[in-house]
Amino acid sequence: KEACERLMRVYSLSEMDIKKLHFFVEQVKAGETFPNSLRRMLYIWGAEMKTGKTTSATMLVSLLNGDTNENNIAHYSSTLAQEMQVKSFAVPKISECNAVLMDECFFADMGKMYADFKRFITSSNGRARLPYGQEFEWTGQPNYVSTSNDSLRKFIKDWSDRRYLSIEFKSKPTEKMTFSQIKSLWADFVLNSTRTKSWSEWADELAPMSEEKGDRTEVTEELEIDLRKLNFIERILALTTPSTSSSN
Repeated sequence: KEACERLMRVYSLSEMDIKKLHFFVEQVKAGETFPNSLRRMLYIWGAEMKTGKTTSATMLVSLLNGDTNENNIAHYSSTLAQEMQVKSFAVPKISECNAVLMDECFFADMGKMYADFKRFITSSNGRARLPYGQEFEWTGQPNYVSTSNDSLRKFIKDWSDRRYLSIEFKSKPTEKMTFSQIKSLWADFVLNSTRTKSWSEWADELAPMSEEKGDRTEVTEELEIDLRKLNFIERILALTTPSTSSSN
């Protein structure tokens, strides 16, 4: 409880944000016993610089891998191209880590990959091919922490999606802390976290908080705004109202 309250105070997070973090931490801790269909990606973002999102994600991923040295984060970092095995002979980093950090995870255009990504995030295995033709099956739990300057709306290609736990870091930390103090704060949160309800009950409770609108919704909302503009209405009226000459 003390760790939750301090995280909220230092990073100006809400209770909803803490609930999302709590779910993700327990998701990772559960390992193979976690239901694949309920898996979520933790998406930490914020347009403002120096809000602590990258440092927080680094500390969190390191701790979830049992590593107290955040300087080893390269061992737990990857790209979407590697995890989705877009490159030849790529083996997903998640096959050897409890959780993986992906900075600026998504491509600018996710249209062709989005359906595959949705399937991948709720899977737990795949196949990889080595340079001389050998193939093997890898296993792993796709527990990803992504950091970005942009909201998810740019990347979700459906009307909405519940596969993410999006947390916005809106402002700079309210306290100046050393890396050691930041690590201690996140360690208190991770180590003292426990699960108190069934996964299905917890996921249902979290569902309204995790629903993120996609670009289809955004385009529709923008169109609705345009349709209400006076000049658009006037133009429609001009096209539909019979002119004096035609009425004569």
